[in-house]
Amino acid sequence: MTATGSAPSPVPAARAAAAPAAASLLNIETTSDLTPKAGQGALTPGVPWTGNMGLSVVNVLGDWTSTVSLSPFRGKNTGRTVTPVASYSAPETNCALIPLLSLKKSPGVSNLPLSATPINAKTGGGVACVTSWTATINITVPNDNLLADEYSATLTHSMF
Repeated sequence: MTATGSAPSPVPAARAAAAPAAASLLNIETTSDLTPKAGQGALTPGVPWTGNMGLSVVNVLGDWTSTVSLSPFRGKNTGRTVTPVASYSAPETNCALIPLLSLKKSPGVSNLPLSATPINAKTGGGVACVTSWTATINITVPNDNLLADEYSATLTHSMF
């Protein structure tokens, strides 16, 4: 199952559509949009930007792995692409049938470099794994070689 969201400039926001996989035996769902950290507004070239996005997993089958990727920013009118410097972080969480009963840990990850190539981010599992986390996405768009335009990129989370 893949959840994909676009982050248009000047105000980044990712909308992810969740779809059930394998007859709803594995499900990833965004629980919030990609929202700027307090005090931050629009993504500005050359200035680090941080956003958070809530995710949850319900898995009946066993172990799972999530991958994350971020496409280059593409200009709406010029078609120009700009590759950001970006990273993904997520805290350690518990997989549990009942939220108070920890069955298996899902390790945290810190500052994994993001690119258009998917990378393994979080893993977890166990019978009837229910877990959620808030991911932190850091993005810096270079401020050189830009043309005036509206740029957007796609942040993709996949589960298998």
